[in-house]
Amino acid sequence: QMLAGMDAENEIWQIYQSDSNPEIRQMAVQMLASTGGVQRLLEVARTEKDAAIRLRAVQMLSGQRGQEEALAALYSTEQDARIRRQVIYALGGQQAVKQIIAIAKKETDPELKRTAVQILAGIKSPEASEYLMELLK
Repeated sequence: QMLAGMDAENEIWQIYQSDSNPEIRQMAVQMLASTGGVQRLLEVARTEKDAAIRLRAVQMLSGQRGQEEALAALYSTEQDARIRRQVIYALGGQQAVKQIIAIAKKETDPELKRTAVQILAGIKSPEASEYLMELLK
């Protein structure tokens, strides 16, 4: 079963790497998520030139647990505001309070900062509440 999953992941990865059609590449990225190809999704999110495909990779990473540090690192290197916003949503889906607070503290783009604060407001955690209270002072 596991080997079949790896074979499928490898085949999908080959399609992603060899096909130049952006729609096919986006579908391959979606399929990587279903095979558990987290490392490859991260690679796409970090290295893909097409912003729409990078965005799709980040969307697919939203459902993958345990990727808080990788997503936070991706946020710090990504330039595209839409993708950065999606990273914040992905971190919110993982309840990654520490990483979202770090983003909210450092972010200079008011829209992205607002997104981070809104996500924190929806997470029930002492750290999130404490940070939000600091903002109100």
